Amino acid sequence: MSIAMRLGGALLLLTAGCAVETQPEVPDVAMSFVQQRVFEGTPRAQLRVVNSSSDDLTVTGVGLDWPGYGKFLDDYSTTVEAGRTLDLNITLPTPDCSALAPTSKPVIGRVRVGNDVVRRTLDASGTGFVTRIWQRECDERRVESAVRLSYDGPWQLVGSGRRTELAGHITLTRRSEERRIVVPEIVGSVLLELHLDQPAVLPPGVDRRTFPMTMVVPRCDVHALIESSQTFHFLMAARLGDDPLVRVLRLPDVRTRARAQALLDQACR
Repeated sequence: MSIAMRLGGALLLLTAGCAVETQPEVPDVAMSFVQQRVFEGTPRAQLRVVNSSSDDLTVTGVGLDWPGYGKFLDDYSTTVEAGRTLDLNITLPTPDCSALAPTSKPVIGRVRVGNDVVRRTLDASGTGFVTRIWQRECDERRVESAVRLSYDGPWQLVGSGRRTELAGHITLTRRSEERRIVVPEIVGSVLLELHLDQPAVLPPGVDRRTFPMTMVVPRCDVHALIESSQTFHFLMAARLGDDPLVRVLRLPDVRTRARAQALLDQACR
């Protein structure tokens, strides 16, 4: 007998006039959460379903229940065979960044089977993925509303061979944030290091400033050149007023990326 048939009963019970979601008896199902590296910086991830039972699990919906993303269930169509583990694609909704201390709340995975919804508290690893993605997205929204970073030219190649540098500038433009804004560093990748001459600072009342920045190539070994999949993923560290330091992804524009590629080509040829 399949799990869907064994669950049988209705999804909802009426208690004091309110609909309450039940948790069916499916003892051998566990859930976690992962995000493949290729999806980092996006709301796309995977709900991991571990079916340790002797019955197939026919899934028609997947979602979460957690204050940071609310309670949602998206349609899905797949079967998690008995004794198997399957990662089910999921797209996280817009985060609720006003949620009060959501990281203290358990993250519940939800899988619809027939007319019932199986609920499981995610394991520590899965909970960590969800809370980190939420924190990253909320940091991104907060910084994006406060200040804009642009990579400005003219980007010029200086030197030759492994000593080649790419010299240019970054510009910080104030948006809604009225307090002091500090960018102490921009972290590059395994193939590109970014160096500011000094921390980039916008004091209160100053809306725009430009700062020198250089790029260098720290390594040219074949392994790094072949395996690097996030060569142009740059992380801006930012502090708004007295708030904790956060790091947000700031990808270079097409022109800057082309000049950075020229730096790699010249330094590693």
